[in-house]
Order: sequence, then C-alpha cells, then structure tokens
Amino acid sequence: MRKNCFGTSSDIGHKFRSKVLSVIETCKKRGLSSLEVISEIVTAVT
Repeated sequence: MRKNCFGTSSDIGHKFRSKVLSVIETCKKRGLSSLEVISEIVTAVT
C-alpha cells in the first residue's frame, strides 16, 4: 500500500482537496484571508 502524503484515497476526497486549494489560490490572488473566506463559506452552508 502506498503512503499518501497530502493526498486522498477516494475520488470525493480528491475533488474536495481540489476545490479547497482553488479557493486558497483565488484568495491569494485577491489579497484575502483564505481562512476567513472558508469560514464564511462553512457558516453560510450550515
């Protein structure tokens, strides 16, 4: 079995990681705090 380092072992995990990394990179380009943006998204969804 291969060791997963910052990886996922499922398709759902891979999609989630891709989306989160996309949000982080977009925040960097816009000069926003990625932690605050992700926190706002989670709050809005729940």
